Parts: sequence; C-alpha cells; structure tokens
Amino acid sequence: MDENANTKFKVLMVGPDRSVKGGISSLVNMYYKLGIDEICDLKYISTMRDGSKTRKVITALLAYVNFFFSVRNYDIVHVHMSADTSYFRKKLIIKAAVRLTKKVVIHEHCGFFDEFFYKRCTGRQRERVRSIFSSVDKVIVLSDAWKKFYAENICSESMIAVANNNVICSDYVEKEYTDSNILFLGHITKDKGIIDLITAMAAIVKKIPDARLFIGGVGEIEQCRYLLKELDIEDSTEFLGWIGEEEKESYFNKCSIFALPSYYEGMPMSLLEAMAHGMVPVAANVGAIPEILESFDIKLMHSPGDTSELSEIVISLINDTPMKARIGKKSADIIRHHYSAENTLENLVSIYEKL
Repeated sequence: MDENANTKFKVLMVGPDRSVKGGISSLVNMYYKLGIDEICDLKYISTMRDGSKTRKVITALLAYVNFFFSVRNYDIVHVHMSADTSYFRKKLIIKAAVRLTKKVVIHEHCGFFDEFFYKRCTGRQRERVRSIFSSVDKVIVLSDAWKKFYAENICSESMIAVANNNVICSDYVEKEYTDSNILFLGHITKDKGIIDLITAMAAIVKKIPDARLFIGGVGEIEQCRYLLKELDIEDSTEFLGWIGEEEKESYFNKCSIFALPSYYEGMPMSLLEAMAHGMVPVAANVGAIPEILESFDIKLMHSPGDTSELSEIVISLINDTPMKARIGKKSADIIRHHYSAENTLENLVSIYEKL
C-alpha cells in the first residue's frame, strides 16, 4: 500500500461475531491484532452469535438493518462465508452490495463446500450459487486445491485469489516430547472426527496404557462420554471445555501430539497454531491439510474414518521420542516460513488495491 496515501480503504466487513468459537472468528481477531483497523476505515458487522436459535435469528436481522444503514458509506464489502445457513444468510448482503455497485469480496472458509454444492443444493440452487459468486469482484479461498475446485465448478479462475490462513507465531521454545499426551481442539462433532479419535484411543491405550487424550471444545460431549464408558477408557480422557488463549498455550506445551481427524476442513487454524508451538500433527488428508503436511517424510495423515490407520500413526509416534522431536521442530519451522501472520495484512491490502 502507498505509504503516502492520505485516504484509507473504506471496508465493511461481514462475518460471525468475534466472540464465536471457530476459525473465521480467530482469523478476524488476528486481523485486529495486526492492526487492520489502522490500515482501513473498517466497520465489522456480526451476522451470527453462539446461542439459541432465537438469538441467532435476532442477530441476523440486526445485521441486515446495520448493513443497509451502513453500506453506502463504504467502498469495499468483504464477506466471510461458509456454506449451508452461512451462505443463505450472506447471499442477501452480497446481492445488495452488488446492486449498489460496491466492490465485493467473498472470503470462503468452508471445508465442505463441494459437498454442499453437489449434494445439498438442487440444480437450480447450484446455478444461483454460480450466479452469486460470479457477480462479485474477488473470491478468496484458502488453498490451491480449493482454487482448482472453484475454478472448475463455480466461477472464473481470474476472480480467485488464494490466501492461506496464518497464525501469529511467538518465539519457538524447545519442548519435551517424552509425554504420551494427545490434544484435540475444535467443535466436538462427528464431522470433526471426534468419535473416530475416541475409538482409536481405545486401541492406543491397549499398547500405551499411560496415553492420555485432552479434548478442548464444545458440542456432543454426552455422546462422547457414553462411548468412552462403553470402551472403558474414561480414565484416559479429559474434557477441557472451550479454552482461552492462555489455557490453550499450556496444553500446546503439555501435549506433544495434535490430532485432527476431520472429515472436512478448509485450512484449520487450530492445526496451524499447534504446529507453531512445535506439536506433532496427525490429521485426516482432507481440505488443505495435505498442502500443509506434504513436506514431511513420515506418514502423519490418514484417510477420514480409518481408526486403525489413525491409531497406528499415533502409537508409532509415541514410541519414538526422537522422531517426535524432529517432526515437532520441523512443524514450527513450516509455520514460521509459510504460514506466519507477518504478511497477512499486506496480502489482504494487495487484494483491496487490485479492486
């Protein structure tokens, strides 16, 4: 951005509330930490908050009112979007911004947009999705793999920009890798692979009795407790709830393995954060995860739903402390060189400039 410029980009940004527990909110909060509100004349409108359906409906209605009273004062409308209800909420805002001839950016974060598009949308709805995406000025996706999908199915390749999720990296601190602790962070749902991870944990504990699984997040906890009891591994697992930044740091240091056996992912912030802290990643080969882990010379990825493969990878890692240490150090190096937040705002401003 021109340092001598006297005016800031006037950006109206739309997405989930910054208090929402999830990857989009984490990214937006990182923008603020990096000073986006100093670079841009920025207003952020929350379209969704955690809570009851009534609260979510009220939040969406208030967001529409706020948007329509505000949008004429801004030049760029930057919409953070997923699929399903997120898409249907945001498409009204996108269509209105396009009609008002604003420069519109769709920032697509969904890890299952391909399934949403082909399995959950009718033929007519798919044409409407294409129409919405093709009407805007720029579509931001999280990886080269997602760029290929959108270019082949949704909109022109010339409209698409790849912007990896990034994380703020603290100074790397050497950590111990002698523990047998496994950490999971995220929404506790079947799609995040938590049932598979608990199932794999039963096999892991048989080989490594002191292995321990820490589960951070909210969601289907009672179903998980029932499965743990059924597998007789309740003493090997601890639920942490949704943990804040300081507590998260302590578990990044306490555990050497980070497990994310999801069925769908975009580019998971939790995985990037864990790797930045030198944790050893074990994840399903979905979304952008293969791009993140492709340079490792040891198997760290498994097929979604393959609990045997998952347990075998974890067991082999726990049994080889020097290998864990080598992988953990490389994990931190990868994040610092390729996914550090240093260039995040520069890349975003570059997209704004090109509009």
